[in-house]
Amino acid sequence: MPPEARDLLLEKICVEWGFCLGPDDAQRIVDMPEIDAEAFATAVLAAEGMREHQDWKVRLVQAFEAA
Repeated sequence: MPPEARDLLLEKICVEWGFCLGPDDAQRIVDMPEIDAEAFATAVLAAEGMREHQDWKVRLVQAFEAA
């Protein structure tokens, strides 16, 4: 997924689910050179201070794959 699409997805999950990351965390995820759905979900949850919350991880993976 290109960085621009990641940025849009981060905006979407902020509005829809309340995962509103700080600018540094969001930029770090956007700038990751290689990212897949699992890595995206893990990075978002880590930025939110939620280690491995399986329900949210599944939803975040699905959102990434659908984007």
